[in-house]
Amino acid sequence: RGQRRELIRQRTLLLRQRQEDELVARQQVVNREAAEMEEDEELEYSEEESDSENEAAPKLKPLFISKRDRVTIQKRNRDLQREKERDLDIRRIAEERKKQTREMLEQEMRQELQRKADSLSKIGYA
Repeated sequence: RGQRRELIRQRTLLLRQRQEDELVARQQVVNREAAEMEEDEELEYSEEESDSENEAAPKLKPLFISKRDRVTIQKRNRDLQREKERDLDIRRIAEERKKQTREMLEQEMRQELQRKADSLSKIGYA
């Protein structure tokens, strides 16, 4: 009985070891194939990249704009300056209107005082 069990254990161990060896061998083959596929993909990718770079290069080429035609920053600054001037003009006009209104009120009050003084002098209080 003891010998028989020992033989069965040895056979089982041998089978397991063979299976493990086969698995390791398969894994190595799979790893090699995966590495080759990655290399192929990298080559294809680098070829596609160089092709796409060649195609995209003219699109990414800088465009020269002469100094007098560069209007974006200058125009924005001019627009801001015009807006500031416009605000100042509006404020100045508002101040002028206030001043005119005060002058008109003062003149109207003087005239009214003058009329009252004239009417009082006609009546005889002055």
